[in-house]
Amino acid sequence: MTSPHPTPILVPLRVDALPVSGSVRKGNLWHRWMPAYSKAERFQDPLDMTYEDFDAEKEGVYLHWRLPGALRRGRTDPGGTPDFPTVPNRWLIVRRSETPGTAHGWVVESDHVAEDGTSPYLRYGDDGKPQATFIGRHTELKNKDSWSEPRPDTALFLTALGAGLTAFSMYQPYNEDVFSFHDRLTGIDRTQDHTLSYLVLGWYSHLAGDPLTPPPGSEATLDQLLHGLGWYLQAGRVDGQGSTLCSGTTLAVRWRTAAAPDTRGHDDQMPNAKAIDVGFGQTWADAKYALDNRFGAAHAGAAPERAWLNALNAFHHDTLEHLGEADGDLRTQEEQHRRGFSRSDGGSVWSHRATGGLEPDPTGGDATGGSPGPRHLHDPNDAQRDLDAALRRIDEARRNLFELWWLKGLKDNGYYTGDDFDDTVCRRHRERWEKALASATGAAQEARDRLSIVPSGAFAAPDQEFHEVSDPVVLLRGTKVTDPLTGDTALACRTGEHTLDELGDLKPESPMPGAWCADVLPVHNRSAMLRVLTEFSLLHRALTPAGPAATPPTTLQDHLDTRADEAAARGIRVWTLPWIPLYLEWTLQCQPLAYARDGTRYWSYDGTRFRLVEKHAATAAVGDAGVLSGKSLLTPLPQYAGSRTAEQHADNAPDPEQARAYRELARLLGEGDLLCQTLNGVNAFFRQQAPTAHLARGAAAAYSGNEAPKPTKTSQQHFTPVRAGQVRFLSLTLVDAFGRSVEIIGKNNHGIRAIHCSPATRLSSGYVHGGHDRATVAELPPRIAHGARLRFDILDPHADQPPSAFRPVLNPLCGWLLVNRVDHTLIVYHPDGTAFGQVQIHHQPSGPGDVVRTTVWRALPPRPPAETWTQARAVLPRRLVQLLDPFLAVPRTRTTDDFDDLLSLIDQQLSSLARSRYEHDNAAVLAGRPIAVVRAGLRLETNGTPPAGAKSSFGQAGALKLADHRWPVRLGTAELPEDGLVAYCDGDAADTLWAPQALWPVPPDTAYIRRVVDGDPDSQDPALLLRAGPADDSLTVRPYHCVTLLMDPWQGVRAVTDILPVTTLRLPEGQARPVLSHLKVPFALGPLLARAAPAEPGRPPEVVMPCPSGWTGTWQWTQPPRTSSGGTAWSVHGIAPAVPDTDLPPERAPARAGFLLNLTDRRRPLAGNREEAP
Repeated sequence: MTSPHPTPILVPLRVDALPVSGSVRKGNLWHRWMPAYSKAERFQDPLDMTYEDFDAEKEGVYLHWRLPGALRRGRTDPGGTPDFPTVPNRWLIVRRSETPGTAHGWVVESDHVAEDGTSPYLRYGDDGKPQATFIGRHTELKNKDSWSEPRPDTALFLTALGAGLTAFSMYQPYNEDVFSFHDRLTGIDRTQDHTLSYLVLGWYSHLAGDPLTPPPGSEATLDQLLHGLGWYLQAGRVDGQGSTLCSGTTLAVRWRTAAAPDTRGHDDQMPNAKAIDVGFGQTWADAKYALDNRFGAAHAGAAPERAWLNALNAFHHDTLEHLGEADGDLRTQEEQHRRGFSRSDGGSVWSHRATGGLEPDPTGGDATGGSPGPRHLHDPNDAQRDLDAALRRIDEARRNLFELWWLKGLKDNGYYTGDDFDDTVCRRHRERWEKALASATGAAQEARDRLSIVPSGAFAAPDQEFHEVSDPVVLLRGTKVTDPLTGDTALACRTGEHTLDELGDLKPESPMPGAWCADVLPVHNRSAMLRVLTEFSLLHRALTPAGPAATPPTTLQDHLDTRADEAAARGIRVWTLPWIPLYLEWTLQCQPLAYARDGTRYWSYDGTRFRLVEKHAATAAVGDAGVLSGKSLLTPLPQYAGSRTAEQHADNAPDPEQARAYRELARLLGEGDLLCQTLNGVNAFFRQQAPTAHLARGAAAAYSGNEAPKPTKTSQQHFTPVRAGQVRFLSLTLVDAFGRSVEIIGKNNHGIRAIHCSPATRLSSGYVHGGHDRATVAELPPRIAHGARLRFDILDPHADQPPSAFRPVLNPLCGWLLVNRVDHTLIVYHPDGTAFGQVQIHHQPSGPGDVVRTTVWRALPPRPPAETWTQARAVLPRRLVQLLDPFLAVPRTRTTDDFDDLLSLIDQQLSSLARSRYEHDNAAVLAGRPIAVVRAGLRLETNGTPPAGAKSSFGQAGALKLADHRWPVRLGTAELPEDGLVAYCDGDAADTLWAPQALWPVPPDTAYIRRVVDGDPDSQDPALLLRAGPADDSLTVRPYHCVTLLMDPWQGVRAVTDILPVTTLRLPEGQARPVLSHLKVPFALGPLLARAAPAEPGRPPEVVMPCPSGWTGTWQWTQPPRTSSGGTAWSVHGIAPAVPDTDLPPERAPARAGFLLNLTDRRRPLAGNREEAP
């Protein structure tokens, strides 16, 4: 029969206790702080904490209970707002001491909000304004009438975040009388030693807020609700509704007044500061690599250790599959670099599927000015670009309105005294940004209206994302962390019927001490509470030395284990002195360095990373060194991520042996002793901002950022738009959940305490600003302090603008080149694959034993569109002509030796590139591999207008602008076989080719082919420099930096710049494959004696010639007209194989010179996009 009352489900709770006697208080370093929410009303950061005066009044036992994981996890609602479940708001604490038959109790009201509360809190008044107040209180229970529920029908609001602090439920100083309790040892003699035990029970005062209460209208069963929370009943079954009753104990807490060391060694849980290693990097894996390298340096001569470190680094960066390859380390390094950036939305771009419903564009032309395509469509990308630009302008206006509001608040409250900002200035610029916001909002709506009608078959896809450098990460090893990042997948629970009712020879006490406390609980919880209290009594008596037969903790644990009661074991803890590292409190000294200034470049680029130029380093400082500080919430993310990755490898392992090895690796990584966190605020420091928990109002409330301007107090501001500098720790302190601390770096050792930097953050020169010890300093290489992206796009060769999917050009390629190894020629193809001609070397005798070599043009079949180079250059795409002009124009600017170098370069480069599975599709491989000639453009775009300092909202931008800087780029990566770049020419200058993969030594500067060497700053292309600017700048204002690429059509070309992740350009398969499938290679033959075969009606004329044994397909013979005959048409013949026993005709066979051509396509398309070879 179903009970009319919900059945209490006992959910295990972890309870920790910290006894703080006078000796403990004085013998430890304490960092206990609380938020100062009143600062929010004065435009100060409320998280700029107030430190607690930890005096004698603070002595006692601190209890802290950790909420079950399901109550600490939130989810995002459809509007993007985090939503966390409500938590129990009533807690009963029962204390037992060694005095038999006695108990003491308290009730904690976690959601009591009033000025007489205990912990700082923030609430909103009826006018919507934030008000600083306090939350939580406790009441001592002297009898059953000491307390009764004051608000049984009030809706619940309290969550694990409190007023919005991530660690509100975890850091005890934040939540006293909410999720923790300070027992001042009422009723016992604090001057004597005691053994104490505590029971904590938590429930919901209003069942509507209990997650085990089905929502209105829901028919969810209790089992379904438990499963949704990740809970389950270990034994028994409950019919009907359940309710949450959290339960946890900490047993045999030892209160000691003497200053003598703890004989049971509990203090060994706390680490020695000297044993903690500090890693510094772009990400936790990058910083871990720095710490692992410290181990590798100690074993520099041991190849197995180094190989193991490289393998582990590849494992952490998901590049393990490439470990055994020659380029494996490079792939890992690039992935390390990529993970040092965060991503943000880059807008959308529209494309279309080939359908019959596409609408023609009434203009009939291409907006870019390129060659008209076969069909032109209404292009929604125009409206999409307008929408993306309007949204970015809206964000910019909101940001500036917020900054003006914040600056005015600072000014009104006396925190900013500069004379360049007053009410008049504020009002003028507020009106300016309000107009900008209104204009952008209208433009966005107008663009949305235009996008409401798009062509049939059109669809939107994400455009290229923006990347912004992440704040650096600190990784600590040796902190003695023991808690995992997440709990087990399911939490075992129980009911009151499954509690202990006896323990060995111990029987329940009568009367039960503390039984009268049951009256403070709701009626449906009281029976379960009494059962839990009985179990608590048995456990306490078993472990209390004054008891009749004290049970050692290990014996008690063995007893619990034999019961196989997981739910009981989780909620029952025998006390140990807690050490729960939670926060890293840090102070950093940062010296900003200029990227470039007054014509001096302070950083050189070697093709992969920037390095500080030592001869200029002394003058690179931008202003004085600044000091910033913060508190970072630590997590054991390396253990979690490493073990999960290993488990995934084990699940996908090809054999059981590998699976076992990966599971063992998962175990080892999961047991690691690592804590990490981002140093939030370092990048903001360079933007003259600071992370701030603000509570904006009015128009400023629409700003969603978490930074606020931090202006200098004078009109002079040393601002740089580039994050570059040198940093060192002035202090670094590890803080646990109760505030106990370990000072890793402080005033006594900050000048000598080494940190271990990753390759990306290691000093790149011998100069250290301030003359500090190199081992204590890290480097922040140049990065744009704003979201940016490097566009690398194929351009329409006619207009140097990207073609649209809705207004396509006939072919966006410039053409094709192929080295004919048989003839030592360079065959030139039109973009559609038609062979136009070939560039070859003509040998002309000029005297006895002397030959003059000249590069010449020779037309090719099937028909001669251009017999001479003058005719050809009028027909071929302009960029292809520019590439060949140095060898064919008059006068020649490049020699035949340069031409030989070009042929060798193409042939050798292609031989070193990875082959695609499609490459056998074309007949070109009989002679060589074809390469595409592609016009491409590079453009460095920022996500809107970058901020220009703390005062940019009212026009006081810093002297250094992002637009003043030029950023080098390297194209192609020699070590990667998948990089398809053979060479490129910069802009319209085709007189020099830059080849990243040239195989011979570095040529002189005047050579035709220049080798770009990764790691050599002097070999980089000095003209390939980009200027960053807003993505919405028109191409007329800031055009693409154009290059002409010679590339493998099946591989991508990579653009490498240290300030962003690698960008790759790929030739769409739909543009390459149809052409390459029918690309024909004419082979020059002659003079050759070949007679004409007898003509047959309806068939083209044929010539008779020997055929190779491997003869396949249909071949054709084409010969040019004889000059003497005055003809212009080439004669085309089929080929009749010569038969050995054929009678020879009396007439003489003419000598012929021409081209042999195979007409057979290498693949025939089939239905369903499948193909078969002939």
